[in-house]
Amino acid sequence: MNAPASFGHNEVTVRLGLLADDARNALARVESGETTALEGWLAYGAALNEGRKQFHPDDDKGFGGWVADLHRQLVGVEPNDHERAAAMWAAAFPEQFEIAKADCGARTVRGIHKHWGIIDAERKAAEKRAEAEAARAKAEAERKAADEARRKAEADREEAKARAEAEAAALRAEKEAKDAEQRRAALAQAEAAKAARAELERQAKEADAIAQAAEKAAKASEKAADTADKSAKREEKKADKAKKGEAVSGDNYRTVTTGENEWYTPAEFVDLARAVMGDIDLDPASCGEANQIVKAPVYYTEADNGLSREWSGRVWLNPPYSRDLMPAFCEKLAAHVDAGDVTAAILVSHNNTETNWFHRLASSCAAACFPSRRIRFYRGEEVAAPVNGQVFFYFGQDADAFKREFARVGWVVVSA
Repeated sequence: MNAPASFGHNEVTVRLGLLADDARNALARVESGETTALEGWLAYGAALNEGRKQFHPDDDKGFGGWVADLHRQLVGVEPNDHERAAAMWAAAFPEQFEIAKADCGARTVRGIHKHWGIIDAERKAAEKRAEAEAARAKAEAERKAADEARRKAEADREEAKARAEAEAAALRAEKEAKDAEQRRAALAQAEAAKAARAELERQAKEADAIAQAAEKAAKASEKAADTADKSAKREEKKADKAKKGEAVSGDNYRTVTTGENEWYTPAEFVDLARAVMGDIDLDPASCGEANQIVKAPVYYTEADNGLSREWSGRVWLNPPYSRDLMPAFCEKLAAHVDAGDVTAAILVSHNNTETNWFHRLASSCAAACFPSRRIRFYRGEEVAAPVNGQVFFYFGQDADAFKREFARVGWVVVSA
């Protein structure tokens, strides 16, 4: 355990022991009855949050071990991941907890946490919709400014054309003048027309530049509006999933996994996979945004249901992390590899070594890489910070290439 600088090792050990007692006593209050359950959950969450502070920010393994130890000494039922996440959230964000509690009829900390997810997602969706409307109104104003500038530029060019004709007429008059006075007058008119023409041409160019800048700004505003609309749709989707009782992003407060399926792998790791396999033919668990990085000619979205499709060629797979879909995607990949349909594949997942799907992949892969740092998966502007590490499984005939490329990011193990 990495202790904070302000504590000695023994002080931290004693403090963690006291916090573990607090957590167990809080859970005893939870089990004693509904009237004290919420208070017990809040106290339990507060103890865990304080315990988390006793570890280095990156020492999630140490914190997880401490939680597991205190749970092993429980007499009653151990809280599940969702209950633990909800309790830690409620203790960390009491204002959110009170808002959600007052707004719903839920009587459990998990139910209140779920309702906050709905409130928060709907609020964010409304904010993004308003942001999109404002951006579109701005784009419309900028387009009007561009149109006005273009009309001015055209008018200036027409006027400049008339001045050029006046200049030519004056020069002809200067040549046809019968005396010096007429020539001077004609020449003066020509010079004045020339100066006016030059100024109008300058104004036309300036108006053109203004129009181009306004058009560019309008496009940027429309793009911002589209981005805000997409964010609003994601938040609305979160709210709908929360209403249905499904896990949503942020549903777990510093626990094992978000349970949210739409998280994408940073480009640096996808590029390594492409270097190993030569290219990527298929991503069976993807979407349009993710495929901007993966660049697979064939990819299946959630609506396509990749589990119902045939897989072949060189496959990249960042499977859905929900507990029902993860094993199914892992088993399907392994089966296609065994059958020879998939010639090469790289799968990234959390290094959940206690699961059956992990053992299925580890026992059949050609090599695996354990990154030296946790991967910060992304989705739009959101970035996830998993509390546990990841693993890349490689299936194929070129384990040396996998080792060469992935050794840059972690420890590589090649199967015997």
